[in-house]
Amino acid sequence: MNKTLITLAITALFAGTLNAAPGDAVPNTFSNGTPADADQVNANFTEVVNQISTLATEGVVGPEGPQGPAGPQGIQGEQGPQGIPGINGTNGINGTNGTNGVDGTNGLNGTNGVDGADGLNGTNGVDGTDGLNGTNGVDGTDGLNGTNGVDGTDGIGIASITDDGAGILTITLDNAATSTHSIPSTTTYSYRDHAHTYNTKTFVAQDTSGAFTQEVRTFDRTVTGQVSFLRHRTGGTADKMDTIVLDNSGPELRMIQFDRHGTLDPNTVTESRTMAPGVLFRTETMEQGKTFGSDSLLSRDGTPSSGVLQTAAVIAVNQSVTVPAGSYTGCIKISRHRAARHLGQTYDRINTFCPGLGLVRQLHTSLNFSTGNTETVLKELSTCDSGACTQP
Repeated sequence: MNKTLITLAITALFAGTLNAAPGDAVPNTFSNGTPADADQVNANFTEVVNQISTLATEGVVGPEGPQGPAGPQGIQGEQGPQGIPGINGTNGINGTNGTNGVDGTNGLNGTNGVDGADGLNGTNGVDGTDGLNGTNGVDGTDGLNGTNGVDGTDGIGIASITDDGAGILTITLDNAATSTHSIPSTTTYSYRDHAHTYNTKTFVAQDTSGAFTQEVRTFDRTVTGQVSFLRHRTGGTADKMDTIVLDNSGPELRMIQFDRHGTLDPNTVTESRTMAPGVLFRTETMEQGKTFGSDSLLSRDGTPSSGVLQTAAVIAVNQSVTVPAGSYTGCIKISRHRAARHLGQTYDRINTFCPGLGLVRQLHTSLNFSTGNTETVLKELSTCDSGACTQP
Protein backbone atom coordinates (compact mmCIF):
# COMPACT_ATOMS: atom_id res chain seq x y z
CA MET A 1 0.00 0.00 0.00
CA ASN A 2 1.59 3.35 -1.05
CA LYS A 3 1.94 6.57 0.98
CA THR A 4 -1.02 8.23 -0.88
CA LEU A 5 -3.52 5.56 0.21
CA ILE A 6 -2.30 5.73 3.83
CA THR A 7 -2.79 9.47 3.83
CA LEU A 8 -6.38 9.10 2.50
CA ALA A 9 -7.17 6.52 5.16
CA ILE A 10 -6.04 8.75 8.01
CA THR A 11 -7.94 11.73 6.60
CA ALA A 12 -11.14 9.70 6.38
CA LEU A 13 -10.70 8.43 9.93
CA PHE A 14 -10.69 11.90 11.43
CA ALA A 15 -12.92 13.68 8.96
CA GLY A 16 -15.92 11.32 9.40
CA THR A 17 -18.88 12.11 7.18
CA LEU A 18 -17.69 15.66 6.63
CA ASN A 19 -15.27 14.55 3.94
CA ALA A 20 -17.07 11.47 2.62
CA ALA A 21 -18.27 11.44 -0.95
CA PRO A 22 -21.68 9.90 -1.80
CA GLY A 23 -21.53 6.14 -1.28
CA ASP A 24 -18.28 6.50 0.82
CA ALA A 25 -19.77 7.27 4.27
CA VAL A 26 -18.34 5.61 7.42
CA PRO A 27 -20.76 3.94 9.79
CA ASN A 28 -20.31 6.38 12.71
CA THR A 29 -20.50 10.14 12.91
CA PHE A 30 -19.10 12.26 15.71
CA SER A 31 -20.11 15.72 16.86
CA ASN A 32 -18.03 18.39 18.49
CA GLY A 33 -17.97 18.04 22.24
CA THR A 34 -19.26 14.45 22.15
CA PRO A 35 -16.90 11.72 23.37
CA ALA A 36 -16.01 9.12 20.73
CA ASP A 37 -16.44 5.43 21.48
CA ALA A 38 -13.42 3.24 20.79
CA ASP A 39 -15.43 0.56 19.01
CA GLN A 40 -17.02 3.19 16.74
CA VAL A 41 -13.65 4.60 15.93
CA ASN A 42 -12.33 1.14 15.14
CA ALA A 43 -15.37 0.50 12.92
CA ASN A 44 -14.60 3.69 11.03
CA PHE A 45 -11.00 2.46 10.56
CA THR A 46 -12.23 -0.81 9.18
CA GLU A 47 -14.54 0.98 6.71
CA VAL A 48 -11.71 3.27 5.65
CA VAL A 49 -9.44 0.31 5.00
CA ASN A 50 -12.10 -1.31 2.88
CA GLN A 51 -12.64 1.87 0.93
CA ILE A 52 -8.89 2.25 0.40
CA SER A 53 -8.78 -1.28 -1.00
CA THR A 54 -11.67 -0.39 -3.33
CA LEU A 55 -9.94 2.80 -4.45
CA ALA A 56 -6.78 0.87 -5.14
CA THR A 57 -8.72 -1.35 -7.58
CA GLU A 58 -10.85 1.37 -9.14
CA GLY A 59 -8.07 3.68 -10.35
CA VAL A 60 -6.61 7.11 -9.68
CA VAL A 61 -8.16 9.25 -6.97
CA GLY A 62 -9.90 12.40 -8.18
CA PRO A 63 -8.90 15.92 -7.34
CA GLU A 64 -8.91 16.93 -3.74
CA GLY A 65 -11.94 18.88 -2.60
CA PRO A 66 -11.82 22.02 -0.56
CA GLN A 67 -10.61 21.89 2.99
CA GLY A 68 -13.45 21.28 5.36
CA PRO A 69 -13.69 22.62 8.82
CA ALA A 70 -11.43 20.97 11.35
CA GLY A 71 -13.09 18.18 13.26
CA PRO A 72 -12.69 17.51 16.94
CA GLN A 73 -9.38 16.07 18.16
CA GLY A 74 -9.52 12.29 17.86
CA ILE A 75 -7.85 9.78 20.09
CA GLN A 76 -4.11 9.52 19.66
CA GLY A 77 -3.45 6.97 16.97
CA GLU A 78 -0.62 4.47 16.90
CA GLN A 79 2.91 5.68 16.35
CA GLY A 80 3.52 6.16 12.67
CA PRO A 81 6.79 5.31 10.98
CA GLN A 82 9.74 7.59 11.68
CA GLY A 83 9.86 10.56 9.40
CA ILE A 84 12.88 11.72 7.44
CA PRO A 85 15.46 13.24 9.80
CA GLY A 86 15.13 16.97 9.91
CA ILE A 87 17.92 19.40 9.20
CA ASN A 88 20.47 19.52 11.99
CA GLY A 89 19.81 22.33 14.39
CA THR A 90 22.43 24.87 15.27
CA ASN A 91 25.19 23.64 17.54
CA GLY A 92 24.56 24.08 21.20
CA ILE A 93 26.88 26.07 23.43
CA ASN A 94 30.18 24.28 24.01
CA GLY A 95 30.41 22.51 27.35
CA THR A 96 33.23 23.16 29.75
CA ASN A 97 36.56 21.66 28.82
CA GLY A 98 37.33 18.26 30.27
CA THR A 99 40.54 17.57 32.23
CA ASN A 100 43.69 17.19 30.18
CA GLY A 101 44.62 13.67 29.22
CA VAL A 102 48.01 12.12 30.01
CA ASP A 103 50.75 13.72 27.95
CA GLY A 104 51.81 11.63 24.99
CA THR A 105 55.47 10.80 24.31
CA ASN A 106 57.48 13.67 22.96
CA GLY A 107 57.71 13.88 19.24
CA LEU A 108 61.01 14.18 17.43
CA ASN A 109 62.70 17.52 17.86
CA GLY A 110 62.04 19.87 15.07
CA THR A 111 64.84 21.69 13.34
CA ASN A 112 66.27 24.54 15.33
CA GLY A 113 64.72 27.88 14.67
CA VAL A 114 66.74 30.93 13.90
CA ASP A 115 68.72 32.07 16.92
CA GLY A 116 67.06 34.89 18.75
CA ALA A 117 68.90 37.99 19.71
CA ASP A 118 71.32 37.57 22.63
CA GLY A 119 69.81 38.34 25.98
CA LEU A 120 71.51 40.54 28.51
CA ASN A 121 74.54 39.01 30.17
CA GLY A 122 73.81 37.51 33.55
CA THR A 123 75.98 38.21 36.54
CA ASN A 124 79.28 36.32 36.59
CA GLY A 125 79.30 33.04 38.47
CA VAL A 126 81.97 32.07 41.00
CA ASP A 127 85.29 31.30 39.30
CA GLY A 128 85.97 27.58 38.89
CA THR A 129 89.27 26.01 39.87
CA ASP A 130 92.10 26.56 37.44
CA GLY A 131 92.48 23.90 34.75
CA LEU A 132 95.78 22.18 34.05
CA ASN A 133 98.31 24.25 32.20
CA GLY A 134 98.33 23.63 28.49
CA THR A 135 101.48 22.68 26.66
CA ASN A 136 103.78 25.53 25.85
CA GLY A 137 103.34 27.07 22.49
CA VAL A 138 106.14 27.28 19.98
CA ASP A 139 108.73 29.85 20.99
CA GLY A 140 108.42 33.06 19.12
CA THR A 141 111.31 34.44 17.18
CA ASP A 142 113.93 36.26 19.20
CA GLY A 143 113.50 39.96 19.48
CA LEU A 144 116.16 42.33 18.28
CA ASN A 145 119.17 42.71 20.51
CA GLY A 146 119.10 45.75 22.68
CA THR A 147 121.83 48.29 22.49
CA ASN A 148 124.98 47.47 24.37
CA GLY A 149 125.33 48.91 27.84
CA VAL A 150 128.12 51.22 28.81
CA ASP A 151 131.39 49.37 29.32
CA GLY A 152 132.37 48.90 32.92
CA THR A 153 135.68 50.00 34.22
CA ASP A 154 138.51 47.58 33.54
CA GLY A 155 139.48 45.25 36.36
CA ILE A 156 142.99 44.56 37.46
CA GLY A 157 144.55 41.86 35.30
CA ILE A 158 147.20 39.23 36.07
CA ALA A 159 150.59 40.29 34.82
CA SER A 160 152.43 37.01 35.53
CA ILE A 161 152.38 33.65 37.35
CA THR A 162 155.62 32.13 38.67
CA ASP A 163 156.11 28.52 39.84
CA ASP A 164 159.14 28.15 42.08
CA GLY A 165 159.25 24.40 41.57
CA ALA A 166 158.69 23.76 45.27
CA GLY A 167 154.91 23.85 45.24
CA ILE A 168 154.52 27.65 45.52
CA LEU A 169 152.86 29.85 42.87
CA THR A 170 153.46 33.63 42.86
CA ILE A 171 150.79 35.72 41.09
CA THR A 172 151.66 39.30 40.07
CA LEU A 173 148.83 41.68 39.10
CA ASP A 174 148.89 44.63 36.68
CA ASN A 175 149.07 47.05 39.61
CA ALA A 176 152.23 45.25 40.82
CA ALA A 177 150.44 43.58 43.74
CA THR A 178 151.56 39.97 44.38
CA SER A 179 150.18 36.91 46.17
CA THR A 180 151.53 33.41 46.84
CA HIS A 181 149.59 30.13 46.76
CA SER A 182 150.47 26.58 47.72
CA ILE A 183 149.92 23.90 45.06
CA PRO A 184 148.05 20.96 46.65
CA SER A 185 149.87 17.71 46.12
CA THR A 186 148.04 14.70 44.65
CA THR A 187 148.62 11.36 46.36
CA THR A 188 148.49 8.32 44.16
CA TYR A 189 148.35 4.68 45.19
CA SER A 190 149.92 1.86 43.22
CA TYR A 191 148.70 -1.69 43.16
CA ARG A 192 152.35 -2.80 43.34
CA ASP A 193 152.67 -1.26 46.82
CA HIS A 194 149.89 -3.57 48.02
CA ALA A 195 151.24 -6.79 46.54
CA HIS A 196 152.81 -9.74 48.41
CA THR A 197 155.24 -12.60 47.90
CA TYR A 198 153.46 -15.46 49.68
CA ASN A 199 152.87 -18.77 47.90
CA THR A 200 149.54 -19.53 49.65
CA LYS A 201 146.95 -17.49 51.46
CA THR A 202 143.99 -18.94 53.34
CA PHE A 203 140.76 -17.05 53.98
CA VAL A 204 137.92 -17.98 56.30
CA ALA A 205 134.44 -17.15 54.91
CA GLN A 206 131.01 -16.39 56.26
CA ASP A 207 128.64 -17.09 53.35
CA THR A 208 124.90 -16.49 53.82
CA SER A 209 124.19 -18.95 51.00
CA GLY A 210 126.23 -21.63 52.78
CA ALA A 211 128.31 -22.39 49.67
CA PHE A 212 131.73 -22.43 51.40
CA THR A 213 133.52 -21.60 54.63
CA GLN A 214 137.16 -21.58 53.48
CA GLU A 215 139.10 -20.37 50.45
CA VAL A 216 142.72 -21.27 49.75
CA ARG A 217 144.70 -19.34 47.12
CA THR A 218 147.91 -20.86 45.72
CA PHE A 219 150.02 -18.39 43.69
CA ASP A 220 152.19 -18.97 40.62
CA ARG A 221 154.66 -16.30 39.36
CA THR A 222 156.66 -18.41 36.96
CA VAL A 223 155.32 -16.67 33.83
CA THR A 224 156.95 -13.27 33.28
CA GLY A 225 154.45 -10.40 33.37
CA GLN A 226 151.76 -12.57 34.95
CA VAL A 227 150.62 -13.79 38.32
CA SER A 228 148.00 -16.52 38.67
CA PHE A 229 146.39 -18.27 41.58
CA LEU A 230 144.45 -21.48 42.07
CA ARG A 231 141.33 -20.74 44.14
CA HIS A 232 139.84 -23.69 46.02
CA ARG A 233 136.62 -23.22 48.00
CA THR A 234 135.47 -25.89 50.48
CA GLY A 235 133.42 -26.46 53.62
CA GLY A 236 129.90 -25.81 52.32
CA THR A 237 127.38 -27.00 49.79
CA ALA A 238 129.75 -26.38 46.87
CA ASP A 239 133.34 -27.60 46.36
CA LYS A 240 134.87 -25.49 43.57
CA MET A 241 138.29 -25.01 42.02
CA ASP A 242 139.22 -22.21 39.58
CA THR A 243 142.38 -20.59 38.21
CA ILE A 244 142.55 -16.81 37.74
CA VAL A 245 145.30 -15.27 35.57
CA LEU A 246 146.30 -11.60 36.05
CA ASP A 247 148.46 -9.48 33.74
CA ASN A 248 150.89 -7.31 35.76
CA SER A 249 153.28 -6.45 32.99
CA GLY A 250 152.29 -2.79 32.80
CA PRO A 251 150.89 0.07 34.87
CA GLU A 252 147.54 -1.70 35.17
CA LEU A 253 146.61 -4.98 36.80
CA ARG A 254 144.10 -6.82 34.60
CA MET A 255 142.38 -10.23 34.71
CA ILE A 256 142.84 -11.90 31.33
CA GLN A 257 141.74 -15.52 31.97
CA PHE A 258 139.43 -17.56 34.22
CA ASP A 259 139.55 -21.38 34.04
CA ARG A 260 137.15 -23.82 35.72
CA HIS A 261 138.32 -27.19 37.05
CA GLY A 262 135.00 -29.02 37.35
CA THR A 263 136.67 -32.31 38.29
CA LEU A 264 138.70 -30.62 41.09
CA ASP A 265 141.87 -31.51 39.18
CA PRO A 266 144.00 -28.38 38.66
CA ASN A 267 145.49 -29.96 35.53
CA THR A 268 142.08 -30.44 33.88
CA VAL A 269 140.25 -27.39 32.51
CA THR A 270 136.53 -28.00 31.94
CA GLU A 271 135.91 -24.47 30.62
CA SER A 272 138.23 -21.56 29.81
CA ARG A 273 137.06 -17.96 29.73
CA THR A 274 139.23 -15.18 28.30
CA MET A 275 138.67 -11.41 28.39
CA ALA A 276 139.87 -8.88 25.82
CA PRO A 277 140.95 -6.39 26.86
CA GLY A 278 141.58 -7.71 30.34
CA VAL A 279 139.20 -6.69 33.12
CA LEU A 280 140.85 -3.75 34.97
CA PHE A 281 141.45 -4.46 38.67
CA ARG A 282 143.88 -1.75 39.86
CA THR A 283 146.45 0.73 38.53
CA GLU A 284 149.77 2.32 39.56
CA THR A 285 148.19 5.82 39.81
CA MET A 286 144.95 5.39 41.73
CA GLU A 287 143.60 8.50 43.49
CA GLN A 288 141.08 8.61 46.27
CA GLY A 289 137.58 9.37 44.97
CA LYS A 290 138.44 8.89 41.29
CA THR A 291 136.71 6.08 39.41
CA PHE A 292 138.46 3.81 36.93
CA GLY A 293 137.13 0.84 34.99
CA SER A 294 136.94 -1.21 31.81
CA ASP A 295 134.59 -2.93 29.39
CA SER A 296 135.65 -6.28 27.96
CA LEU A 297 134.45 -9.03 25.66
CA LEU A 298 134.32 -12.47 27.29
CA SER A 299 134.86 -15.62 25.20
CA ARG A 300 134.07 -19.13 26.38
CA ASP A 301 136.45 -21.75 24.98
CA GLY A 302 137.35 -19.30 22.22
CA THR A 303 133.79 -18.32 21.28
CA PRO A 304 132.68 -14.72 22.05
CA SER A 305 129.89 -14.95 24.58
CA SER A 306 129.10 -11.78 26.56
CA GLY A 307 130.39 -8.48 27.88
CA VAL A 308 131.98 -7.61 31.20
CA LEU A 309 131.60 -4.11 32.65
CA GLN A 310 133.61 -3.22 35.76
CA THR A 311 134.18 0.05 37.63
CA ALA A 312 136.19 0.72 40.81
CA ALA A 313 137.36 3.57 43.02
CA VAL A 314 139.54 4.09 46.09
CA ILE A 315 137.08 5.02 48.84
CA ALA A 316 139.38 5.14 51.88
CA VAL A 317 143.13 5.37 52.60
CA ASN A 318 145.46 4.90 55.57
CA GLN A 319 143.07 2.40 57.10
CA SER A 320 143.71 0.07 60.03
CA VAL A 321 142.10 -3.36 59.90
CA THR A 322 141.97 -6.43 62.11
CA VAL A 323 141.31 -9.92 60.69
CA PRO A 324 141.99 -13.45 62.06
CA ALA A 325 145.53 -13.25 60.64
CA GLY A 326 146.33 -10.09 62.63
CA SER A 327 146.04 -6.29 62.73
CA TYR A 328 147.46 -4.16 59.89
CA THR A 329 147.88 -0.47 58.99
CA GLY A 330 148.31 1.76 55.92
CA CYS A 331 145.59 -0.11 54.07
CA ILE A 332 143.30 1.17 51.30
CA LYS A 333 139.71 0.23 50.52
CA ILE A 334 138.53 -0.15 46.94
CA SER A 335 134.86 -0.38 45.98
CA ARG A 336 134.19 -2.50 42.89
CA HIS A 337 131.06 -3.06 40.81
CA ARG A 338 130.83 -5.70 38.10
CA ALA A 339 128.07 -6.48 35.60
CA ALA A 340 128.65 -9.72 33.72
CA ARG A 341 126.67 -12.75 32.64
CA HIS A 342 129.44 -15.35 32.73
CA LEU A 343 131.84 -13.88 35.27
CA GLY A 344 130.23 -13.77 38.68
CA GLN A 345 126.96 -12.26 37.45
CA THR A 346 126.38 -8.77 38.90
CA TYR A 347 127.91 -7.94 42.26
CA ASP A 348 129.41 -5.24 44.51
CA ARG A 349 132.55 -5.66 46.59
CA ILE A 350 134.65 -3.69 49.04
CA ASN A 351 138.23 -5.02 49.07
CA THR A 352 140.80 -4.04 51.67
CA PHE A 353 144.47 -4.19 50.54
CA CYS A 354 147.41 -3.73 52.88
CA PRO A 355 151.09 -3.12 51.99
CA GLY A 356 153.07 -6.37 51.70
CA LEU A 357 149.92 -8.51 52.16
CA GLY A 358 147.60 -7.70 49.28
CA LEU A 359 143.96 -8.63 49.90
CA VAL A 360 143.17 -9.14 53.60
CA ARG A 361 139.40 -8.60 53.70
CA GLN A 362 136.53 -8.76 51.17
CA LEU A 363 132.81 -8.01 51.60
CA HIS A 364 130.76 -9.30 48.65
CA THR A 365 127.05 -8.77 47.94
CA SER A 366 125.10 -10.10 44.93
CA LEU A 367 121.60 -11.01 43.83
CA ASN A 368 120.81 -14.70 43.54
CA PHE A 369 118.69 -14.85 40.39
CA SER A 370 117.35 -18.29 41.31
CA THR A 371 115.95 -17.29 44.70
CA GLY A 372 115.64 -13.51 44.31
CA ASN A 373 117.58 -13.05 47.57
CA THR A 374 120.58 -10.79 48.17
CA GLU A 375 123.50 -12.91 49.37
CA THR A 376 126.53 -11.71 51.34
CA VAL A 377 129.99 -13.25 51.69
CA LEU A 378 132.64 -11.97 54.11
CA LYS A 379 136.17 -13.32 53.57
CA GLU A 380 139.06 -12.54 55.96
CA LEU A 381 142.71 -13.55 55.81
CA SER A 382 143.63 -16.21 58.37
CA THR A 383 147.07 -17.72 57.42
CA CYS A 384 149.88 -17.22 54.94
CA ASP A 385 152.02 -20.22 53.80
CA SER A 386 150.27 -22.16 56.57
CA GLY A 387 151.60 -19.74 59.15
CA ALA A 388 151.51 -16.10 60.21
CA CYS A 389 150.87 -13.25 57.82
CA THR A 390 153.50 -10.60 58.60
CA GLN A 391 153.33 -7.05 57.30
CA PRO A 392 156.78 -5.76 56.24
